[in-house]
Amino acid sequence: TPIEAVIALAAVWHTTRVHLGGRAAMLGLLVMGLSPLFAFQAATFFGHTPTTMWLALAFAAASRWFRTRGDGWSLLCGAAIGCALLTRPGDAVFFSAALVAFRARRLLVGVALGAAPFVTAYFAYQALQFGSPFADGYHAYEPTFRAIYHEGSGHPISLRYLWDGKQQANHLDQLCALVQDWTVPGSVLVAIVGAFAIEKSHPARSMRDFAVAVALIPAAALFLTIGDPDDGARPRYLSTALLSIAFLVGQGWDSASKALGTLIGPRL
Repeated sequence: TPIEAVIALAAVWHTTRVHLGGRAAMLGLLVMGLSPLFAFQAATFFGHTPTTMWLALAFAAASRWFRTRGDGWSLLCGAAIGCALLTRPGDAVFFSAALVAFRARRLLVGVALGAAPFVTAYFAYQALQFGSPFADGYHAYEPTFRAIYHEGSGHPISLRYLWDGKQQANHLDQLCALVQDWTVPGSVLVAIVGAFAIEKSHPARSMRDFAVAVALIPAAALFLTIGDPDDGARPRYLSTALLSIAFLVGQGWDSASKALGTLIGPRL
C-alpha cells in the first residue's frame, strides 16, 4: 500500500497542477500526504489505499478528458473505476455518479465501456463464490456470524438507518472525525473555501463541480450505512473525500489568505 499511496499522491498533484497551478498542487500534496487517515491506511492492510489510488487515476483521466475531449481518456477513466470496483464497489459507484457533474453523455458512455469488463468480472466472481451475481459476503457469512456471536452483523446498507438514532449519531461522529482528527487540522474548512472561490467563469469550474460531487456523494450515502465503531479509522468510508480536499485546499488557502490580509493587514 505505500507504493499505491505514492501513485495516488502523484496523480492528485498532477491533476491539481494542471488546473490550479503548482502552488495549489504542492499544498494539496502536503495536505493529502500528511492527513492521518491517508498515512494510517497506507501502512495497513485495508483496501482503502488501493481504491484511493485507482480513483485518483480515474480523477486524472477525467481531468484529461475534460481538457482534450479524447474518448481514450474516458475509457481509461472507466478502466480505473472498474479496478476500484473490484476492490471497494461502493466507492467506485459513488465516484461514477459524481461524473454526472460534467453533464457529458459521451464521457459517461466511454466510462461505462471502459468499466464493463471489470463489472462483468465482478458479477462473475460473485456468482462463483456466493452462488449469485447479486449476493455478497455479508449475506453468505451471516449464518456463521450468528453462530459465533449469537447476533446478526447487520446489513451494511439500509433505509432504516435514516431513522435509527444510534446510527445517525455514528454518522455524525464519522464526519466529525474526518474534519477534526483524521485530516490536517482546518484543511476541510479551507477546501470548502476553495470550492466557493472557484467561480463559474473559472476554467476549472467543471473540475471543481466534479471534486465537490466526489466528496458529497459518499458523505450523503454514509447516512444509509451502518456506522458502528470497529478496528479501522473512524472516517475510512470517506477516504475518497481526500481527493477533493487535496484538489481544492490550495485555492482555498490563497482565497482565505487574501481575505484575512484585507481584513487584518490595514489594522497592523
